[in-house]
Amino acid sequence: MIEISKEQALQEYCKGQSVYVSTNSRSEWRLPPSYFFGSHAPVEDLFYRSVPKTEGTVHFYKEEN
Repeated sequence: MIEISKEQALQEYCKGQSVYVSTNSRSEWRLPPSYFFGSHAPVEDLFYRSVPKTEGTVHFYKEEN
């Protein structure tokens, strides 16, 4: 895994790539893909809905190519 910024994570998520987060409570947890929501909301909104908000500092990762 490679650590990336929140902005890079958003870009990867919008492209349909897997994005992972680590917090105080989770380790390399995969954000649910946008199609899991069954929503017509913009992909950017679904990204922000998925990011844990009450678990401390969030670190973003993507898989190495």
